[in-house]
Amino acid sequence: MNGNKNYELENSFKKLNIKSEFYYNLNKEQLDSIYSKSDVGILIRDNTNLNKVASPVKLSEYLSKGLYLLIIGEVGDFYRFVKKHPKLGYCNKSLEAIEEIRLEKNLGDKEFRKEFSKRFSKEFCIEKYKELYRSI
Repeated sequence: MNGNKNYELENSFKKLNIKSEFYYNLNKEQLDSIYSKSDVGILIRDNTNLNKVASPVKLSEYLSKGLYLLIIGEVGDFYRFVKKHPKLGYCNKSLEAIEEIRLEKNLGDKEFRKEFSKRFSKEFCIEKYKELYRSI
């Protein structure tokens, strides 16, 4: 994100009383450490045709860690998926609407997200690929 978007996001989070930190270029061990201390995974994308058909690995990663998703921008099937399953996260096409989120209420569904996260784990996906391969 550019500096202006970071500033907008930080201001929005302050209004919501959310502590935020930004990280760049981390290795897997560093990411796992941060995920274990986190409650929310954030993805912000512009509303472009490319992003509307995208499937960012980062969102699957967040789901596999049981994080509440905060998606700003219409991002592929994940946008519709999270709209359909609001216990998993919140999504909106613009950052301006972020202040309507009621995180305290939604973060309470951590057990639901943890149970759901198994569907996005590496082990689950490998097993599904094996099943598919055996069926061919």
